[in-house]
Amino acid sequence: MEPGNGGVRGLGGESSRGPGRGGRSPVVFPGIWRTSVPCERTNVLWRGALRPGRRPVMAASRRGPRWTPALPKRMIRVRTVIPDPAHKSPAAAWRPALAVLVLGLGLSGVVAEQLWRWAARDDAVRTETQALGIKEAIDGVSERYQFGLARLQGFFAARPEIDPAAWETELTLLNLDVDFPAAIELGYAPWVGEGKSELEGFAAGFRRGNPGKALPDIPVAGEKLPLMFHHTRSEAGSLEHGFDFRIDGEDRWQPVSDAILTAEMHSSRLTRSVTRVEGRAVPGLRWFWPVYKDGSRIRGNPSTGDTARVRAAAVRGIVFATVDVERMLVSEFGKVRGELAMRWYDGPEPSAAQCLNNTVLAPSPEVERRPADFRLSIPWYGQRWTVLCWRLPLFNERSSRDRAFWALGAGTLVSLAMAGFVWIQSRSRVRAQRDAAVLRRTNDRLAAALKDREQLSRDLHDNTLQNLYAIGLDLQYCRELAGDRAPDAAERLGRDAKFLDSVVFELRQVLLSLRTDVLEGGTLVPVLEALAERLTVVTGCDVSVEVEPAASANLPPGTALHLVNFAREAMSNSIRHGRARRIELRLTGDANRWEFEVEDDGIGFAATDSPPGGGHGLGNMRARAEELDAEFRLDSDPGKGTRIVLSYPRGRR
Repeated sequence: MEPGNGGVRGLGGESSRGPGRGGRSPVVFPGIWRTSVPCERTNVLWRGALRPGRRPVMAASRRGPRWTPALPKRMIRVRTVIPDPAHKSPAAAWRPALAVLVLGLGLSGVVAEQLWRWAARDDAVRTETQALGIKEAIDGVSERYQFGLARLQGFFAARPEIDPAAWETELTLLNLDVDFPAAIELGYAPWVGEGKSELEGFAAGFRRGNPGKALPDIPVAGEKLPLMFHHTRSEAGSLEHGFDFRIDGEDRWQPVSDAILTAEMHSSRLTRSVTRVEGRAVPGLRWFWPVYKDGSRIRGNPSTGDTARVRAAAVRGIVFATVDVERMLVSEFGKVRGELAMRWYDGPEPSAAQCLNNTVLAPSPEVERRPADFRLSIPWYGQRWTVLCWRLPLFNERSSRDRAFWALGAGTLVSLAMAGFVWIQSRSRVRAQRDAAVLRRTNDRLAAALKDREQLSRDLHDNTLQNLYAIGLDLQYCRELAGDRAPDAAERLGRDAKFLDSVVFELRQVLLSLRTDVLEGGTLVPVLEALAERLTVVTGCDVSVEVEPAASANLPPGTALHLVNFAREAMSNSIRHGRARRIELRLTGDANRWEFEVEDDGIGFAATDSPPGGGHGLGNMRARAEELDAEFRLDSDPGKGTRIVLSYPRGRR
């Protein structure tokens, strides 16, 4: 860059009125610099004080010269825009990470949704399995009770006359805890028709079956089903001996009538207090099974009007069982009460009056406030029961729906980790690209600077140095002409010729320092040897070079160039200021850990004092040591020579 001198080079040259319009000087822009910057697009605005009424000449690299309108005195900014092709916005680093994050979250959501669907399907299968299990369990309960009542039915059908011992034996054989686990009471009521003989027969049988019991008052009127044999497992049964099922009310008589007419077991509706067990009212129901005089023939026929009349005429009595419904349900479904809560209703629609259970299997108020998870309708001996079921926490704990949440959480964490990794990699790549671009621009500037140095070295060698050689020849010729005629002049010319030789030597040293190709075509050893040989020829100083092969084999070119310049500077100081007659150059170590030493036998100096000559030699050598990140050490004493050492890396001894 060069400062403007009354105009702008490259933009001036024409007058302020345009090209070819007279010889007026261009407008003066104070503080303007001219530069040439290679770039794709450059917008230039000049900043300076404009004279009123002048038309400054301005140019753009793309469109050539153009004119600006006349402007008053004001400031115009200078702004150069150099777009960097390698520069990327910050979005270049986070966009890939965002894409990875979105993709990972999307995949995690899809996997979690699929797992959730599978879990929901598994829960539906479990629910259906449990519903089928409930129905099968109820069928098993009814089969056990039906089997027990059928056995009692056969017992009474085969024995018109029954004594108490046979009744007790039959109850023992039934194994009530297994066949009737929730039964509260069992009994038999014979059919007593009109006639004194049947009543007397009932009275005789009652006395035999219930010794010590008072005979109920049974008037001779109509038909009756009085309770004769009765076994209870509670502290107070709901029925007394002699109780007539015919006068028990329409609701209780209906299942008895249906059982007689259809020859099948029937169940009564739920009774809120069918009996009392341990002082508490027990909700329950009764099963009824008719006993016929010729049971095999009557039960085998279909239910029609004629068969119903025949069955009513042939009935001998009924057997019944009173059942604690809640106890029955707990005995069958207590194993699932940790997973399900149930409400059983005696009817097609749930209602509080028809609820069969209120304790163990019933849901808590918090659970019951939400809708039931599923509903069952179970046919029950001419009736229909309704079951509402709620899933409890144990059911959900055994569900696999948690896998969906775990998959979503794990997928989110993995996505965040992958996005972070991609963001770090992208940011590193962007930084690497930016650093590479900066390095390329730096290398371009360095190459341009080195090219300028080489050009300057060639110019000095081809012009200045040759002119100095010519001056030296002229001084030598003039000295020969002076000869004996002007000895003082000859002596002065000789001193000037020697001084000129020293100037030429220093200039040659400068030229060598400016050259960048000193290491081209060879390694460090030949360059140092050539430098030592040249110095020996010019100055007569004995210079020796000792380099270990491992130290110079893989030495970077930049480091080698610094060592050459360092050696040149150190030898120049030894000859000019130390008047050394012998100089030793030594390089030891390897490419990663080396030590370069320059030692002479000159006059030396006190290391704490300023070196002789007062030049910049030691400062230059220290600067080179800093550039190499090496340690600089100087050892010198008056009369003992000087020793300079470079150690890489710092702190090496």
